[in-house]
Formats: sequence, C-alpha cells, structure tokens
Amino acid sequence: MDSSLYGKSRKVSARIKEHLNKELEKNTFAMKLKARKNLYDQFFRVSALEVNTKNYDLIVPILEKELRNKIHPIIGKQ
Repeated sequence: MDSSLYGKSRKVSARIKEHLNKELEKNTFAMKLKARKNLYDQFFRVSALEVNTKNYDLIVPILEKELRNKIHPIIGKQ
C-alpha cells in the first residue's frame, strides 16, 4: 500500500526539516518554524516512535489520531 494515499510521509527526517526550514511563502502545510520572527530564539524538541509493522499504512493513521486526541496539539491537520 502506498503511504502517499494517506498523506503520510515515511521520510520523517525530511518532513521535520520542512517544518523547521521552509520559507513562509512556500505553499505547504509545514509549520515553517525558523521563518517566524517570534520563534527566532526558540529551541525545538522532536520525539519519534519507530513503527516496524507490515501494516504500517493502516496502523499509523490510527496511532496518529489517538496521539492527537491525547496530546491536543495546537496545530496539525486531522
């Protein structure tokens, strides 16, 4: 199954770099954190869970939904 069908990237490090380094003018759902003047002096911490499973594309959206419901992030597409 193709993870792009679900809008989930398996290239986590590339996606994190987008969230940090994309310019504000770029058309993407990245947070573009380093481009925001009010965040210039901030440090960001990233955590990851390794999911080694044959059914990755079925399990990860459910896992992500449950984490979103528990953590209640202030941003992020659902």
